[in-house]
This record gives sequence, structure tokens and C-alpha cells, in this order.
Amino acid sequence: MKVRFEVLDRRDMARVIELSADDALGHRQWVTEMDALKISVRLEAPVDEVKVIVSDGEVVLSPDDESGCIFSCMPGRRPDGRYKSLFYNYFGVAPIYVETIEQGVKHLVSVGELEVLARKASVEQAKRMVSYVLESGNIELLRRYGATRRGAGPSEESGLPPNRLIEHLEETLRVMENTIPSIVRSPIHSLTSELKVVNNPGDLDIQDQGVAWLCENLGVLEISDDIEDYVMIHDGRQYRARSIQAPITRESNDVYENRIIHGFIDRCISFVHQLKQGIGENSKPVSLNKAVGYESFFNVMGEWLKVEAQIHIDKLELISHRLKRLKSLVERKIDVTQILIEPPKFTPKARANRNYSTLYKAMHEWYRNTNVDWTIEKFLMAINSIPKLFELYSVLVVADWLKINGRRLSTDAESFVSVEVGERKITLKYEPEYWRTKHLKANESSVVGTQIKKADEALRHWQGARVHTSGHYQLRAPDLALECSEQGNHNRLDRLIILDAKYVRRDMAFEQSLPDCTMKYVHGLTSMNRKSLVDAMVILYPDAEGPWLDYHAWDYGLFGATPQQPVLGAMGLLGVEDDSMDTINRVMSRLISDWY
Repeated sequence: MKVRFEVLDRRDMARVIELSADDALGHRQWVTEMDALKISVRLEAPVDEVKVIVSDGEVVLSPDDESGCIFSCMPGRRPDGRYKSLFYNYFGVAPIYVETIEQGVKHLVSVGELEVLARKASVEQAKRMVSYVLESGNIELLRRYGATRRGAGPSEESGLPPNRLIEHLEETLRVMENTIPSIVRSPIHSLTSELKVVNNPGDLDIQDQGVAWLCENLGVLEISDDIEDYVMIHDGRQYRARSIQAPITRESNDVYENRIIHGFIDRCISFVHQLKQGIGENSKPVSLNKAVGYESFFNVMGEWLKVEAQIHIDKLELISHRLKRLKSLVERKIDVTQILIEPPKFTPKARANRNYSTLYKAMHEWYRNTNVDWTIEKFLMAINSIPKLFELYSVLVVADWLKINGRRLSTDAESFVSVEVGERKITLKYEPEYWRTKHLKANESSVVGTQIKKADEALRHWQGARVHTSGHYQLRAPDLALECSEQGNHNRLDRLIILDAKYVRRDMAFEQSLPDCTMKYVHGLTSMNRKSLVDAMVILYPDAEGPWLDYHAWDYGLFGATPQQPVLGAMGLLGVEDDSMDTINRVMSRLISDWY
């Protein structure tokens, strides 16, 4: 199977892109968001129908001949007569699938990906959203949520983000710089005794081992006339010793307490190096694809991550320099035969010494957790298109609004943010999974999907069929859901607001996405506890002006005298002007206020 994209624009008429399910992964091919493309599919065996699924949309192809193996599709025309672009307003990587239908049986095959380069306007929108994500006060929520989505709780064992570890390392380094100079001036030491041969011993007391040594080394004896200098008398003559073996007592710094300090400094230096490597590895989304006047999404992401990473790198360089200075000082002043890299034990000598005790406490705190949590960095690098970035941006904007306007509550593994407004609990869920009724994972007393898509299935239900299912895709997962509890009862779900982020034009958001999502969510989600569960369906779309587009005429709309339920509309996000942010506040306040 081969898929062929032929560029129809005059400036790039000769470009042809071919994708195949059999091709090995290589350099990702590209188009621009303004390219008009003719799509052709060549199959090895005949089929009845062929669709090319691109991002969230699909293109139906027509047969080129009677063989059933070659299908193609020309793009539609714009009002000015020019061809419509396939990826208009898309920025990033678009996965391409081919769906074939043969005798009613569907087959879906992935044929690869295309990178879509964008114009300056899309690039500016992407930069604005990345900036908000990185600077948002909700970044820790995303980190916690990302960990729980991967099956791990936000415990200390999961590690700390790099910026927190750098801060902790700076605090620990300050303790080291305050205590180590005092430690090297008066280190903990031990007294050791060893036998040494001493020249000109003078009045040194000779112990038993010294006498034994003299008996074996008589050559060091010589006649002496000094009555205070001799060590033995033989045949009436006095003898002195030019040298003698005697026990010598000295102070030694080669003790456990000092070996631990050497090891800790080395561990910190090694950790700084590892952290710098990790930051470099987790901030390199780059693309070699280029076109005049267009930019790669990965390069936009990479620039922002690079700026963030460079701040960390500069701090780590300074920390490394300070650590090496301490290492040089300790090596010159405190000699040890080995180093110990392990959490310190509070020995009696260390407890009794204020400087050692202070340093050991800081070391112990550091060793408790040196695992790095790269959740955010990996999450941002995993984003491969502006529609996904807009979805993330939207959930953070809504979460920020809830935090400002409600009283924060503790959250569970499935919740992004929970707040209390009045006597109601409002929980924001990001991509919640609402399983179809009768599914093995469905919770009929909470939220279930009830939509029937085919007439045959509706007939079976009319005839009494109640089949339990277990399929992986028997669910609805809107981008954002606001679950509201009953008045005064936080444990009972009362109403639901669905918000779905669509990176499309204003007209497409209102005229296409809103009707589609209304059927899927307003009429397709419900609960045994209520006949009508979904109170509002709002499409979020990118718009600097941020207008609210209501499905109902003014008197019956959200801000009218007789507002209708469910509320249906589209709201522009990505605003930078006060009017845009005012719209977000007005719409969200109105939606929430109708609940209590």
C-alpha cells in the first residue's frame, strides 16, 4: 500500500510525497499548512472503499479505474477558485492512516506521518501557549497528573523536578560552605601509634619492643662517655644507640566521619554532571525540515525548552565551580585513604561536634531523594502538534480560573483540580474516560455513554438485547469535564459541563464541532441518577478576541433573560487582551453560577 501526496501549488508544483506502511522509519517528510494536495492510494488488492484519515478528519477517495486498487481525491475549491489546503491551521506532526472497506469489513493501516510547517501567525500562537504552559502556576498539577496517569502516585519515591533538585542542591551547598571551612581547621581525628626507627633518640624511653630491636641491631651501638646518654653497660663500658625503634603517637584524619564528607562532595559533583546531561537530553525537540516563510513546531518548542534549560545549566555550572573549590580545600587539609558515598551515620563524635552535626543533617536530607522527575520535560517533548498544545493550554487556563474562584480541595488520582464553590464540589477532569453502558468498566450510577450509532444496533436494543461489552474503545473521553456534586453532598454527582478544545477556525468550531460534540456528549452521556446530566457543552477554540458564540438567540442564550439548558456554545481562548480574558471570566462565572 502506498499513499501519494502531490503538491498543487504553483510555487512547489513538482513536490511529491510518498508514504508506505512497509517503509522503514526515516526522516519525516513535510508539507506546509497552506499546501493544496492531491491524494492517491495504490493498493495491492481491490477494495470497495478507501478513506485517508488525517489528524481528526478524513478524506474519502474515489476509484480511478475499475481495478479497485487505485483511488484518488482532488482538493476542493475556495470561493476565489484556488484549491483548499489540507492542513490549514494545523501545526506539527499529522499521523496518516488509510481505512479500506471490503465487503463491509474495515481495515485501518498506519502509513506514517507528515510534519506540517506553519506560517508566522500559527508560530506566534504556539509560542504564546508554550509560554503560558511553562509559566503557569498549574505546572505542578500537570506533573502530578502526568505521574498518576502513568500508574505512579505523586509520592517522594517518584522523584523531584530538576528545578526543585537544583534549589535543594543550592541550599545544601550553602550549608557545606558554612561548615566545611571550620571542619578543616579542626577536623575529627584519631590518635594512632606505630613503631618507627628514630635517629638520635635522646632521652626517649625504651620499651620492651625497643630492647628487642636493639638485640637484633647491635650495629647501632657506639661507646659513649656521657652518663646521661647511654642505654647499656657492657664490660664496664657505656654504650649509646644512634637510632632505636620506638612507638610514635600521631593524629590521623583518616576516620569515617571525614571519609563521608569526601564522598558526599564527590557525589554532588557527579550528580551535577548527570543533571546537566539529563537537561540536555530532555530539551532537544528539533526538526531539519524548512520552507521559506514557515516554521517547524519542534523548533518552536525547542527554543522555549532551550531557554528554560539554559537557566538551569547556568545555575549548575556555578554550583559545580563552588563544589570543586570545596573539594580542593578538603583534599589539601584532610587526607583520607578512601571515600564513602553513602548516607552518613551519626557517630558519637559527629553528634558532639556542631559543624559535623549540621553538615550531616544536610547530607542526610539530600540523600533522601536524588531521583529526577522529568515528567514535565517529557510531557512537553511528547506534544507533537499545536492542536494537542492548545488542548493542554485550555485545561491549564480552566484550572487556573477554578483555583482563583473556588476554595481548593484535595484531589484524587483521576482529578486535575477540585474546588468548592458555595456548598458544591466542582472537579475538573482532563480526558476522563466515560465507558459505554453495560461495559465491564462502566459505572451506571456515575457517568456512562448511551449513544447508539447504527440503526441495526438500535433495532437490537428495541428487541431486548442487553449485551455487556469489554472493548478498549467503548468509551467517550472529552478533553475537559467539570463534574459538580449535589448541593451539600460532595459524594453524589449532580451535573456535568463538557468543554472540548478544538484548534480550528471560529466558524468551524461553531458550525461543525459544536453540533458533533452536542450529539456525542450532551445526548450521549448520562447517569442513572439524572434524566439530563450534561448541563453545558462548550467548544474552546483559538481566538485572540475570545468572543462567546451562543447556539441560542440572545434572549434565550447564556446571558439572556430566559437561558436555555443545556447551554450550547463556543468560546475563544488564547486571548491577550483584557476583553478576551473578561469573556472567559464572564462565561465561566455564568456557567458555574447556574449550579447553586
